[in-house]
Amino acid sequence: MTKKHDNQAVTQDNDQDLQDLEEMLDDVKSCKDNEDMVEQLQAEIKKLQSQLAEKDEIVKNAQLAYLRAKNDMEMIQRQSAMKAESMHQDLLIKIVKKLLPFVEDLRKSLENLPEEDKNSDMWKWVQMVYDRFIKALEWFDIFPIPSLHESPDTLMHEPIWMQPTEDKKLKWKIIQVFEQGFYYQKENGDKITIFPSKVVIGQ
Repeated sequence: MTKKHDNQAVTQDNDQDLQDLEEMLDDVKSCKDNEDMVEQLQAEIKKLQSQLAEKDEIVKNAQLAYLRAKNDMEMIQRQSAMKAESMHQDLLIKIVKKLLPFVEDLRKSLENLPEEDKNSDMWKWVQMVYDRFIKALEWFDIFPIPSLHESPDTLMHEPIWMQPTEDKKLKWKIIQVFEQGFYYQKENGDKITIFPSKVVIGQ
């Protein structure tokens, strides 16, 4: 009886040990599964980080490409505007050059008109036509070159001779305009001489 009882006790102990061992194996397996899952998650995180870095690089490159394209477009627009302005300017000056000799003839007619005829209808008509021409030229940013009593400007004036003067204030100044010159004024304020004024300098 005692022996049988002892055998049962040993069997129960063995069963308990086997159960404990199985539980330990399950725990080990569970830990191993968790480690595998952690490794998988870490690998997935690295993959996502790599993809995110690639997307950031794509976005950065796209932004740089946009800025370059924008700068190129603005440069083309500026160059086109400058080219169009230059073409307009050249065409305008070419046309005006053909017109200015006629305007100069009107000016000389008024300047050389006898004093007794300056109140005549003819004089008034010539003066009106001349004034209208000057006004029309100003609409195109073309102006007479200021000359009389001014210091000569090598870009604007062409001295044709020098003439003695008793007025000390007029020495080395322009005392007579032989031929009126004109200049074109650009939008930025720069002046381009179309015809220089031919002038007489006091000495």
